[in-house]
Amino acid sequence: MRRRVIIIITSLMFTILSPVWAAPVGDTYLIFAWDGSLFAHAINAGSVTLIGPASAALTTELPGYDVYTLASAPFTMPPDEGYGFQHGVWSSDHSQLVYLEIAPPHYRVRLQTVAGDNHLLIADQLSATRGYLDPVGWTADGALVLVERVLLNYLTGISVWWLDPATGALDRQTFQPVDRLSGRSALLPHGGTVFLGFNLTQEVGYLYDIHSGQVRTFVTQLNQLLPPAKGFNHYPLQVCGALSTADLATFTTHIQTSTVAAVHPDQPAPFLHWPLPDDARSITCYPDAEWTHANFDVTCPSQARDYTGHQGTDVGGLPDGLAPGTPVYPAAPGVVVATYRDCLGQNPSCNGSYGNTVTLEHVLVVDGAAQVWYTGYGHLQTVLAENYTYLAALDEPLALSGATGTGGAHLHFEVRDVTQWVDPWDDHAGDSLWLGGNAQPLALVSAFDADTVPEVLAICTSYSGNNIRSGPGTAFGTIGKTVQGTTYHVLDITFVDDAAARGDWYHVRYEGGAGWLWSGVVNCGLTP
Repeated sequence: MRRRVIIIITSLMFTILSPVWAAPVGDTYLIFAWDGSLFAHAINAGSVTLIGPASAALTTELPGYDVYTLASAPFTMPPDEGYGFQHGVWSSDHSQLVYLEIAPPHYRVRLQTVAGDNHLLIADQLSATRGYLDPVGWTADGALVLVERVLLNYLTGISVWWLDPATGALDRQTFQPVDRLSGRSALLPHGGTVFLGFNLTQEVGYLYDIHSGQVRTFVTQLNQLLPPAKGFNHYPLQVCGALSTADLATFTTHIQTSTVAAVHPDQPAPFLHWPLPDDARSITCYPDAEWTHANFDVTCPSQARDYTGHQGTDVGGLPDGLAPGTPVYPAAPGVVVATYRDCLGQNPSCNGSYGNTVTLEHVLVVDGAAQVWYTGYGHLQTVLAENYTYLAALDEPLALSGATGTGGAHLHFEVRDVTQWVDPWDDHAGDSLWLGGNAQPLALVSAFDADTVPEVLAICTSYSGNNIRSGPGTAFGTIGKTVQGTTYHVLDITFVDDAAARGDWYHVRYEGGAGWLWSGVVNCGLTP
């Protein structure tokens, strides 16, 4: 395994952030890493402080209850079971550690005592109805507090569970829908409150009181640090734990006097499949990285060779093209982080020029630890995947390619770890991230032609009372009405420039007939 070492500290960050020694006495600080540096966020003051570079040993050095690295866990993972350690939390007396381990899409919650006993508490799998149950703390009477997470670095709703370790009884204590929160959860030093995540749009953080079950918010100034997110950068902040003022002072002194570097996770074994049919390999632009510049002589259309800021592989476009409507497949099993589907044509300003997009979260097990990676798919004509769905079948399309955004008909494919974008072609220190290697990344789907088009592209439902038409567009007559809860099988998708209902029209089959529905009235997922 190779490591990528990068130290990034910009002088701008020092000018916009408060110095740590000016913090109010008694405040609590969330510690998080971003862009190669380590920061402390004061919950009461809302200020953010740069305290030094991030390091691989970060979470082993943090005092408190949370454990985020295998190196700091008091046990050895069972061999050959395929599970990777993700997160653990100590009891207040440090007599036992409860931890989450993952073998996607399966997961387990286990309890380890200092005496060496290990007990299985939960064995389950990620599904449409339940996410991972991630332990975050303990109640005064010994119940375990778990936060349900469909995505490991985001929360899509506040759902808190209590587990009785003695009986195995599991009860949900609260549920509250909420816009997506960024960051991992952490138990605050006094042990009675859990940090849930940041809503970066509303500029607030969320806290959960273990004793009362109440949720409250606090103001954050993170938007002074983070530029506006666009494309596939949704800021999965690496929250590592929480410290009191006294512990932060000691920790800051240690960080600032130590020789440390920002170390990215060990490179995983190749895990990416080619996200298009086997014959769709006309690469017109590689990532904007030194290694690919030196090894691939490809000039991006209408761009200089040094296409600054281009962080993905472009497939198609001029001169060879990628036919709009070509199926786009998941590069690896994963959960849909976010979709954008409101772009109707080549509007350069739509979604930051990326057009319609899908972002996936992938969990990999590397050397006994669970790693999180992301892939992004851009300029799509039609998005078929639904947010927070786990995609396991890699031969079923998550979207159809298109020309939305800017750049013409092509697919923009991007890879990220939790800190930055990654060049999947870079194999100078070992394997690339492509299964099959750089010369011919492995495709799971044969050449795309009329004989290989899936009989059913997607399965959809619709609100009741929408028109079913005899052809694509409002110029065709109405032949029926949709019924809520009815299943519609999509056989074909075509774009129609219809002022009344511009966009994709779906040719659907259902029990009792067939017809055409406008995409604005259907809710589609992947075929099962």
